[in-house]
Amino acid sequence: MIELILNKKKYQEKTVLFDTELKLPSCGLYVLTGENMSGKSTLLHILGLIDTDYEGSYSIDNDCFQLKEPKDIDEYRCENISMIMPKNNLLTSLSVKENAVLLLKDRYLECGFSEKLLRKKASVLSGGENMIVCLQIELKLNRKIVLLDEVTSELDDNNCKKTMELVSKLAENRLVVFATHDSRIEKTNHLAIIGGKINVLY
Repeated sequence: MIELILNKKKYQEKTVLFDTELKLPSCGLYVLTGENMSGKSTLLHILGLIDTDYEGSYSIDNDCFQLKEPKDIDEYRCENISMIMPKNNLLTSLSVKENAVLLLKDRYLECGFSEKLLRKKASVLSGGENMIVCLQIELKLNRKIVLLDEVTSELDDNNCKKTMELVSKLAENRLVVFATHDSRIEKTNHLAIIGGKINVLY
């Protein structure tokens, strides 16, 4: 479970989030919406332990990160949290196989990638291929928290469907928070940032 208390978070001298709390269980998919510049990406960075410059507290499984040294926070993040963006999730100078081996070692075979796809350089993957490769790898990493930032925004309907099928699998045994403007995404567990506060809209 995660518990976040945000008394105040500023971005470029502007207060974007304040006097708000968020509690989420250890697994499930939560869709985060809000206007542009409302603080969606800022919230993802806080949940991902990338941004620790705010007034408040953040705990994962009752472990409070305000009390930890930066090196301990970095170590925890690398082992337990993933953030996936629309692009640049893979090392473009490497092939799909080299990227997968870097993260999974011999377990890359469990992803079920075709030989043709494995040989491709990450730099030539389509948006849909890139996202599917990233999510297939993520399924095998078994990290506790996966944060997605607009990952379907540039995908066609077919690749959006494939992506969401993988996202649903991820959410079966870990927490997934998905920030999006995409109207195609079903908002079953809906988090909305409105006026600097996080609202839970089931």
